[in-house]
Amino acid sequence: MAVKRIEKDVRQFWLTTCGIDTHRRTPKHARHDTPWNAFSEGNVLVRTLWQDMIVEVFDALEQRDRRFVRLGGKMKRWKGPPVRHGREADLNLRRAAAENLRVVGFEADPDKGFIYTE
Repeated sequence: MAVKRIEKDVRQFWLTTCGIDTHRRTPKHARHDTPWNAFSEGNVLVRTLWQDMIVEVFDALEQRDRRFVRLGGKMKRWKGPPVRHGREADLNLRRAAAENLRVVGFEADPDKGFIYTE
């Protein structure tokens, strides 16, 4: 039986699973510093799955809903730390695929005040 652990505090989640303190500067920076993905101690790639990027599709063959998420992505408007985080995230995904490592998702609700729209 699979165990599902729910951690509502994003900072505590990343600190527990990957040893990353997203409040290393100030609590406000955590909104920008939350990693897109990182490796845990057990060499499992943990990935942030933003709720607004998850879609549910009904599988008629198995008579159940399946959930899918789009991974990766790049924006021309990104500058500074997001560019570096994107490169690191891409390298981590490539390593996990090449080494056939386990990848798990942390479902997070994006802060609508920080979503860039144009």
